[in-house]
Amino acid sequence: MQFKPWTWASFAAAALMAPTGAFAQFAAFPFHTFEVRGPNSLNFGRGPRVELGAFGPDGISGTATRDGTESCDGPLSLPINNLGSSNIPRQGYGRYFPSSFSSICTRSWRLTLNVGALQTVVDTQDLIGAQLLPFVSNNSLTSSSDGKVHTFNWSAVPGAKSVTVQIWDRSQMPSQPAQFVSAQSFSGTTTNFGIDLNQPGPYVTGRAYTLEVLQVDERVNAVPSGEYVKALSRSRTYFDFTLPSVPLTTAPVFLPIVEYIQGDPTYTFTVTVDAVGTFWIDPDFAVGYIYQTGAGNPNFRTVRLPNVGDGRYVIEAFDGATGQYASPIAAVAGQTYDFIALGFPQGVSKFRVKGIEASAGLDASNPGAFPTALQFTSAGTFTGTMIPITKYAFSGFLPPINVPPTVNTGPLGRSFPLKWALADAQGAAVRDLGAVKSITYKPSACAPFTTDPTGALPAQTTGGSQVRFDPSSQQYVYNWKSPSTPGCYVVFLTLDSGQVFNANAMLTH
Repeated sequence: MQFKPWTWASFAAAALMAPTGAFAQFAAFPFHTFEVRGPNSLNFGRGPRVELGAFGPDGISGTATRDGTESCDGPLSLPINNLGSSNIPRQGYGRYFPSSFSSICTRSWRLTLNVGALQTVVDTQDLIGAQLLPFVSNNSLTSSSDGKVHTFNWSAVPGAKSVTVQIWDRSQMPSQPAQFVSAQSFSGTTTNFGIDLNQPGPYVTGRAYTLEVLQVDERVNAVPSGEYVKALSRSRTYFDFTLPSVPLTTAPVFLPIVEYIQGDPTYTFTVTVDAVGTFWIDPDFAVGYIYQTGAGNPNFRTVRLPNVGDGRYVIEAFDGATGQYASPIAAVAGQTYDFIALGFPQGVSKFRVKGIEASAGLDASNPGAFPTALQFTSAGTFTGTMIPITKYAFSGFLPPINVPPTVNTGPLGRSFPLKWALADAQGAAVRDLGAVKSITYKPSACAPFTTDPTGALPAQTTGGSQVRFDPSSQQYVYNWKSPSTPGCYVVFLTLDSGQVFNANAMLTH
């Protein structure tokens, strides 16, 4: 359903039949709204903003001027630009960004609007009575076992008079902006939205979407009676999702707010929890995740992981007393692991899961792809995060081996001690041997050395040793036994994240 602030056909007729005069040559319907936007993956700006302008004929633009005697954050004037889009056509639009809710300009603005040679002057509504509406919380997705019916649920926001749900298609990002799909408006008490794939519609399983929930406080007796004209205050909350063809669980899966920081996603939850229930959460694709509670949250008590890939994982609990991750715990899918029974009497505020194969090919934003079941030590609100481990920080090969372009030289059959360190998305040392997928080598021309590991052979070790982790130096160690044939070679270290690193060697008699 496409969002239409009012019936555009009747509006166009009103605009064309508007009386002519010095300042009334076309009809314009002003709007003036305070809103706050939450973090999102759509590249929409976040934080507080004031939007003002008017709906009118195609091509409407102009200038907005405020009362200069009012002490507030808004500029004395700002441009009103023509903004026509598929979901909100015929709009002249301006905005400014206050530093806080208390610093907005609450008085009306005077709009001088133009369409070609025509001009109209009209005043916006004021913002007296506007409120800072909170973001919605406890947003979850429930799917039927056949993957046909999907229902989103969230907690109501006090003060909302209406709710608008907008869906954005972000499958073509970042090469193209997110595309508007649909919108539908409901009463302010609405706390759910459904998608039924049994019915005709624009939705496709496996495609990356964003659900936007707009909570709106409305003016009374606004003319015309459209959502944008009536809106006094808004909050906009964004949740990423993908409709699973066959969900791993039919239990409600709580969705994160997703924000990209320096190119990497961060997932933040706002979920009301207790010490009895099990809460399923799910983030993006990764080879591992770091789970952490927010300030004042109850600790994690248990964790249960789904059956993805080979269903085998490593769990590392963070020991607050030492500031280090504890020894790895081998874990399997479907088994509940109790941190209290594992030696953490207060539960844990942070832990790490590793061992999800990159070859499992999890959808990048499917809320049913890797649902994690959590239990907590007490009742409260979970405002924590999940940070995906999609890649590691690599130290480079450490002395005596050097990284390219340096060529490491030595005699045939020599033991080359390869040493390196890895860190996760939070900078903590990784010591899981499962992070190393393979160590291989292949002959190469000496100039230039190859960087392609295709066809490389399994590396041999001296003394039958394998990859090990040295806790004293926090480094991985592997003793590569060089071939017996002279020439140039490249050694490849491949990690379970798909990252490949290489070292060049020239062997002589």
